[in-house]
Amino acid sequence: GEIPPYWVSFFAAKAGRENKELIDITHVDANDMDGIQRRIHEFKLWMIDFMKKYGFFGLLAMASWPNAAFDLCGVCCGSFMMPFWVFITATTLGK
Repeated sequence: GEIPPYWVSFFAAKAGRENKELIDITHVDANDMDGIQRRIHEFKLWMIDFMKKYGFFGLLAMASWPNAAFDLCGVCCGSFMMPFWVFITATTLGK
C-alpha cells in the first residue's frame, strides 16, 4: 500500500531528514540510462513536480489512474508533509 511509504517519509521530514529516495531520483545522471530507463526516470520527475504543484488534486488524479509508481506518490506526500487526512481522502476518492 500507499500508507507505509507516506508515514516513513512524513516522519523523516518531520525529523528534519531529507528523503533519500527522492534525492536519488532527482540527482541521478540520466546520461547513463538507455531509452526506456530515461523515460521512466522522466515520468518520476514529472510525478514529483506534479505532486508538489497540485497537492490534493494531484494525488486524486494519480490515485484515479492505475500506475505502478503510486508508492512514489506516498513518498512525495509524506516528504512534503501533506496532512494524513488529506492524503487518505484523496487516495480513497481516487480509488
